[in-house]
Amino acid sequence: MPVGPNKTTAGLSGAIPQQSLTGTTRYTEKRLFYSLREQALLLPKTIRGGFGVLEAGQVMGVIENTADPNSDEASGILCPYVEQTAALTDLGHDVNPGVCPVYSASSTTILCDLERSWAFKVGDEILIDDNNSSPEGLTISAIDRTTYDYQASLTVDSISGTFTAAALAYIYLRHGGGTGDSSGHVAGQNYAQYILDQTIDTGFEDQGGALGSVVVSNAILYQDAVVNADTAAIADLSLVSDGIFYILK
Repeated sequence: MPVGPNKTTAGLSGAIPQQSLTGTTRYTEKRLFYSLREQALLLPKTIRGGFGVLEAGQVMGVIENTADPNSDEASGILCPYVEQTAALTDLGHDVNPGVCPVYSASSTTILCDLERSWAFKVGDEILIDDNNSSPEGLTISAIDRTTYDYQASLTVDSISGTFTAAALAYIYLRHGGGTGDSSGHVAGQNYAQYILDQTIDTGFEDQGGALGSVVVSNAILYQDAVVNADTAAIADLSLVSDGIFYILK
């Protein structure tokens, strides 16, 4: 029987639910390695949950918590590296997955983005910063995610500086190891240690973390594929620039 209007339904009828597809989704693997990935030295790692999807090539640091020897730091749990030298732009909160936008900060309370707040736990050591101030270290003693439907309230140590939404204030997990140097390090803050070798979904809300892997050495990477690598991170990782590539020895 011919197929067409008033001819036949081609079997697409009846009580059985039908599905109409109007398009397709195509996932394209990001190009990170110029050299053979199989020849690189890779290391399995656990990433703190709550950061959403992290791209292959994302620079990572180890979470630091000096007050708790049994914290994520002792287990080598990773978080996205936050650049030290570049001020945030209006898009800065979006292009850097390691930061959480702050709406207001005063006394011992920080009001921040609810979705991004899931990357933080009670007991975490964090840094608060904006485009007008120097970073200040704090410790989270309580988190309230139920009072408001769009923001979380973090109880922290006494905040001495002035951090405002107008100056794009933000918080992030302390990822330490830096000793303070001319590359932009502040002692104990922001130290780049690894590069993700694959795209990974760490999830949002109360996520326990994600398993992934990092590239440690013996690789040639495309520079434009390495995410959030500022001058300090390049020095930390000993990346050698060669044309459009980074050589990781």
